Amino acid sequence: MAVLAHMAGYEEYKAHPRTWKAIQSGEKSLPGESILLEPDAMHWLHENGLPTPEFGRAATADEAVKVCGEIGYPVVMKVISPDIIHKSEWGGVKLNISDDETARQSFQCIREAASGKDFRGVVIYPMIHPAQEVLLGISNDPQFGPVVLFGLGASIPKCWAISRCAWHRSILLRLRK
Repeated sequence: MAVLAHMAGYEEYKAHPRTWKAIQSGEKSLPGESILLEPDAMHWLHENGLPTPEFGRAATADEAVKVCGEIGYPVVMKVISPDIIHKSEWGGVKLNISDDETARQSFQCIREAASGKDFRGVVIYPMIHPAQEVLLGISNDPQFGPVVLFGLGASIPKCWAISRCAWHRSILLRLRK
């Protein structure tokens, strides 16, 4: 039955193909000429027809409590800052926030963790189980042209980079001997 449903969905897609929003003159066709902050990237994805979870931004603890209530507990709260790309490493991610008081405390903890950085508030998502966060990057490399990075998100890329560095280091040590 699932196969038939997918076949019907595909036929519907062929009959009514998605139309993409026309790019206005002077408007960038892709984000990526500078660091695009997470909520802006999520908004761009949503505008272009890609499914995204519900989310909201908050610049103050009171706004954070309000957004958490609108989305519905439990939620995830993440720092918004161009200076903090690896959010968990800086204490910029709080999971399973389940009430207004915890939301207020989480906002304050994230703000303190970002002290001395360009803090622009937090982005709030519903806690989604089961789910896998993904990493998406778009860049225009001078040698290769447009480049897309897609892979496992959350703390996985950092672990992979560390293990890759360790692997390269072990090869170099063996070559030196």
